[in-house]
Amino acid sequence: MHKRFSILKRWSAAAVASILLTSSAAVASELTIGVGSEISMFDGEEDGSLSIDWHADTWRTIGQASISWGVASEIQTSGDVWAGAGAKLGLPLGPSRKTRFDLSLHGGLYSEGSSGHDLGGSIQFRTRIGFTHFLRPDLGIGVSLQHKSNAGLDDDNPGSESVHILLSKKY
Repeated sequence: MHKRFSILKRWSAAAVASILLTSSAAVASELTIGVGSEISMFDGEEDGSLSIDWHADTWRTIGQASISWGVASEIQTSGDVWAGAGAKLGLPLGPSRKTRFDLSLHGGLYSEGSSGHDLGGSIQFRTRIGFTHFLRPDLGIGVSLQHKSNAGLDDDNPGSESVHILLSKKY
């Protein structure tokens, strides 16, 4: 298990470095890297987790809330991999509007690793709720709670939960 976390730490460091060192792109977007822990609701197994989300600039606004489309991926130290696409709703909070509440839903494909979690099928949906505080206009830190589930598409639907510390970079 220690070797799994060592590999995850190296990938996490590389991902964080790429966010911090990348110059602004011409297209407005946001890249978010998350490092955390996932637990299977079926067997209680816990794994390290790395997530990478990319969302385009605002597609629609509803009041102060913004909706954007994007893609997301996640890999666990057990070898489980999930990748999908979906939408994120962001709502700025407080008078300074530097903190944002995020809610997202992505549908995607899941592959169980050699020592991974059987989530009941290859189609899995990920919901994420979190907060991001922007230290400067283009760089934020945050925390999220997410859930993966096949939404009852298969008879077996144990689901999994994860908590991530987030680093977000706007381009």
